[in-house]
Order: sequence, then structure tokens, then C-alpha cells
Amino acid sequence: MPVELIAAWLVMQAYKLIVVPVASGVRQQLVTELSEKIAAPISDRLFGDHAPETNGDTPSGTDADAGFTADTDFVDAIDKAPEARAVLGGEMERILGVKLSSDGVQGDVAGVKRGSDGWYVSAYAAILWRIAMLAVWEERPIAIQGALQGREWVTVCVPRVGRAIGPSTMWRQPDSRTLLRVFNNKGPADFFVRQIKDESVRGHEIVELNDEFMIDPEFAFNPTEAESVADSWHRIDGVSRRWVLLKPDANAEQAIKGSPTMLEGEPFAERNLETRPPKFKEYPSEWQPLLRIGSEKDGIAALNAGADEFARASELAIVAVETALDNRSPLI
Repeated sequence: MPVELIAAWLVMQAYKLIVVPVASGVRQQLVTELSEKIAAPISDRLFGDHAPETNGDTPSGTDADAGFTADTDFVDAIDKAPEARAVLGGEMERILGVKLSSDGVQGDVAGVKRGSDGWYVSAYAAILWRIAMLAVWEERPIAIQGALQGREWVTVCVPRVGRAIGPSTMWRQPDSRTLLRVFNNKGPADFFVRQIKDESVRGHEIVELNDEFMIDPEFAFNPTEAESVADSWHRIDGVSRRWVLLKPDANAEQAIKGSPTMLEGEPFAERNLETRPPKFKEYPSEWQPLLRIGSEKDGIAALNAGADEFARASELAIVAVETALDNRSPLI
């Protein structure tokens, strides 16, 4: 089943992918061009005081609320003005060289309403897509602050392709409220997360990882398991509204699969966790706190801020955006 993302979230993330890395002059030029094509009241709402924040500070408390509100205001403005969404989405497609919807039509998925499970999952997918695009521009894995589980986490994105990523190729989608990792390691990117509660340790880890990835861009990120599940890196194998499906380690996998069932003295084939992924309650109890998304808005704000912070500091992202802006041509 192809992944269907709500157009407004994806368009907003595509816009941030362009405007966050570049200098104010380049950003203003793009905004001016877009504003001329969008009705003034909507343009003011999109690009005026209500435009997405790009200060990149890690949100906490009221900051997280403000960041989430800015994002949803932008999404709402696009949702309520299909003509503006078409203009903005079309320009982002032209600049980035990817389709932002599977059918080429900028519209919402039927039946997915604001605030529903699918609406939040679409937001998660859009942000993760932006992070994957940053990793493609870097041509190496990248580490950023924050994860869907909150700001006390680190996310590493490992790209598998060297070209622009089509959003619909990022995940497989059994239903509107769930995303799962692509079969057989064939997805364009993988994500790994680790909780590090100490802020200074977390910051040091991000710096060390990005330095290591720069030294050896071909480094295969496959960290060894720590003594405790809580201190280990975990691969994201799926996303739902209130929890993240993490790849079980050997012990958790055995606990989830249980003892093989016998039929006429012969065991059935073992459960394949890729085709039949574990449910939340099937994980051992020590895993469950790591899986939870405690607050959707905090998760969105934390991941967004981490992506913004990385984009602003990335010389390659700046070069990629400026080159794309210089070479814009109509889609064929």
C-alpha cells in the first residue's frame, strides 16, 4: 500500500527544507516570489508573523506549545486555501525535484481529519522525510537533537540513496494510522534513536557522531547494544500516533515470538516480525517507556527544532538549496 501523506504537512516541511538553511536575503527573495502568486491575506498569514519559527532552540514547556502552534497554524492556512497550497507545493516540487503527493494532486487523504491518528502520523512522516533529505544532501548519516519520544533523545538518520527522496517511498502503510519500515532493507533511509537524559552528554554525543560520520561517510551505523535497553540505540521500525515501534533485540524478540507451536511433532515456522510486527503490549515491560510518544506536540516540536538546528549549521544544505534555487526549471 503506497504511503499517503496529508499534503499540508508535507508542503510545510518542504518549505522549511528550503527556507531554514539559507541566508535571510535568499529566503526573502523566495518568499517575495511566492507572495506574488498567493492572495494577500493568505500570504500574510503564511509568510508574516505566523510563519514557522526557525530559531532552532530546543523546545520545552511553553516553547514546545509555541512551536507546535506555529506549525499547525501554517498547516491550517494551507488546508483552508487549496490555491495557496497548490502554488506553494508546486514551487517546492520544482525546487526539490520530487513529487509531494502520489497522484500529483495537492489534497488531503479522504477521511483523515485534523487531530486524528492519521493526521499526526502524517506530520511525523513529513518531518522524518525532511531529515532524510538533509542526510542525502550531506551524503552521510547525520545526528540531530530530539526524537518523537521527546527532546531528551537523539535521532540518527542513515541514508541509503544519493538522490532526492520521494516521500511516498519512505515507509509502507498498512492503514492510515500506521507507518512501517520498508521490507528487506530497501527503504531510502533508516532512523535510529537513543535516550540521553543529561543535556551535556547528549550534546557531546551529537557532536561526536557527526564528526565520526564526516571522517568516514561510509561508516555503517550499527552500534553495539549497551548493558541496559534504556541506554541502547534502537532502530525505528514503525510509527503510530502515541508510540514508536523499535526493532527488538534478541531477548525481546524471543519474548515476543514466544515458544514455537507444535503440529504433529513439528514446529510451525517462526513468526516473522517484519511481516507481523509486534504490538505495544507484546514488548517486555522495560521497553514500553522507550516506545511511548508522551505528547504529540512535544514530539513534533522537538524533532522539528532538531532538524532546523542541523539545517542552519549545514554548509552542504545551504549549497544544495542555493544551487536548487539557481537551477529552477518547470517540471516536465
